[in-house]
Amino acid sequence: MADTTLSEAKEALADYLHVVEIGGREPAAILLRSIKRFSKRCGRMEIWREVFEGHLTQEEMDETFPLIFEERFLQTHMIQFPELTWLRGSTLNTVVEHGLSLRRNDRWIIPDYQRPLVWTEEQKIKFLESLILGLPVGSYTIHRNEDYTCEVIDGQQRWNAIFNYVDDEFPVFGYKFSELNDRTKIFFESLQFPHRLVTRLTYEERVEAYERMAYGGTPHEPKF
Repeated sequence: MADTTLSEAKEALADYLHVVEIGGREPAAILLRSIKRFSKRCGRMEIWREVFEGHLTQEEMDETFPLIFEERFLQTHMIQFPELTWLRGSTLNTVVEHGLSLRRNDRWIIPDYQRPLVWTEEQKIKFLESLILGLPVGSYTIHRNEDYTCEVIDGQQRWNAIFNYVDDEFPVFGYKFSELNDRTKIFFESLQFPHRLVTRLTYEERVEAYERMAYGGTPHEPKF
C-alpha cells in the first residue's frame, strides 16, 4: 500500500481544524473523515502524527491515532454517504451591505455555469418587498476563491434584484433607491440576508452544488 504524501496530510489537517472550529465533535471521527477526504489510503501512522503534532495533545494523539487505524473503527465510523464537502462551509448572518461591498470592490463573480437571468421586474419587486418586510427569503451561497473574490453559487436572481434596485431601475413601495432618505438607505443596507460561505471546492464540486440547488426542485403550478 502506498504511503500518504505530506501534502495530503497537510490538507487533511486544514480540513480537520476547520471542522473543529465550526463546532465539530468526536475528534477521532473528525480525524478519520479528514484523512479519508484527502487520502484514499491511511498510509503510515507516523506521517499523520508528524503533521498533526501541536494541534492535538499527546494524550489525544496516543488515544486517537491507533484507534482510527483499527479495522473495526473504519467499519463503524466511516460515513457511507458521499463525501461531506459542505462541512467546509459556514453560515453567516450578514446584511445586504455585504454583497453591495463585494460588488463595489470587484469581488462579486458570476461564474460561467450560472443560468441566464430570468426574473421579471414584478418578481424582483416582490422579493425586495419580502426582504424589507422581514419575511424569510432564504440564504445565498458563495465560494471564496484564493484571490478573495466571491463566486456566486446560489442566489444570483435575488442579488440581481437588489443590485437593480440600488441602480435605480424601478421603485419599491413607491420609492426608487435614490429617493430614499439617509436613514432609510441605512435601514435597507442593514437588512439581514444570511449566506453560506464555502472554500476550497474544485470547479466540478461547485458546478455540482449549483446544479443541485438550481434544478433540484419541481416548479410550482398555480392552484387557480
